[in-house]
Amino acid sequence: MTLDDVNSIAIVGAGTMGAGIAGVFARAGYQVRLADVGESLLRGGLERLRRAQQILLDDGALPPDEASAALARIRPLTSLEAACDGVQLLVEAVPEHLPLKLELFARFDRLCPREAMLTSNSSGLSITKMAGATGRPELVAGLHFWNPPHLIPLVEVAKGQCTSEATTALLLELCRGLSRSHEVSCIVQAARRRAAAGVSSAK
Repeated sequence: MTLDDVNSIAIVGAGTMGAGIAGVFARAGYQVRLADVGESLLRGGLERLRRAQQILLDDGALPPDEASAALARIRPLTSLEAACDGVQLLVEAVPEHLPLKLELFARFDRLCPREAMLTSNSSGLSITKMAGATGRPELVAGLHFWNPPHLIPLVEVAKGQCTSEATTALLLELCRGLSRSHEVSCIVQAARRRAAAGVSSAK
């Protein structure tokens, strides 16, 4: 897969981070499915996204027509099956509870196309363990956005023990192209997360 093949992205979890990440990808021109378990959670996520975009509008960092276009690219869904159908990238942004994430990654593996990359916004849980719940560990990585994602252009690409170099390179390329107004900085984190020897700058 190349960057040109990435068009549709699923964000699972419509909380503060999930909604914010959905907005980042939508403003970059991607078609986004924002999934959560209930309509009220989705409404809350979309409202957070609108408030975030209003900040950018008020600061003159986002033209009104682009704000409207971004919202139109986001499809809220309560069906995980529909969210996963045909996507090239999935970003999990549910609460930091490893058993929940393991259960979800097993489902993502069943529902997403075989070539899709599966990523987690987790700030510290084991990417290797999440990858182990799937049959595609080479396509699993961390994609940790700093909070709030609409204001802080920093993303950590965290490698699990089996994450391929091709997956890492594609995620870095993808993240660096997320903003047309400023450079998005990226950090590559090795499999042993938080180990200083495993961190290299990828700005």
